[in-house]
Amino acid sequence: MESGRNELEQWVLHLEQIRSAVVVCVAALRRQNCELDDDVANVLQRSVADRIQTQIECLEGALPRPAPVYCGPP
Repeated sequence: MESGRNELEQWVLHLEQIRSAVVVCVAALRRQNCELDDDVANVLQRSVADRIQTQIECLEGALPRPAPVYCGPP
């Protein structure tokens, strides 16, 4: 079970890194303020970054939640 959790966590981390790279590209394209660049930025945002975020959320939902740890009275 733990190895499956670790593998899912690695997938989430990998997707977050890819999404971050796409978001940086989107910001750079929009900053250039060229007509076509904004169109490309919109395609990247909607077709790549948003879909990766959806996959991240699905994987995170599949991760088993650790049981709460009781530490005793404060």
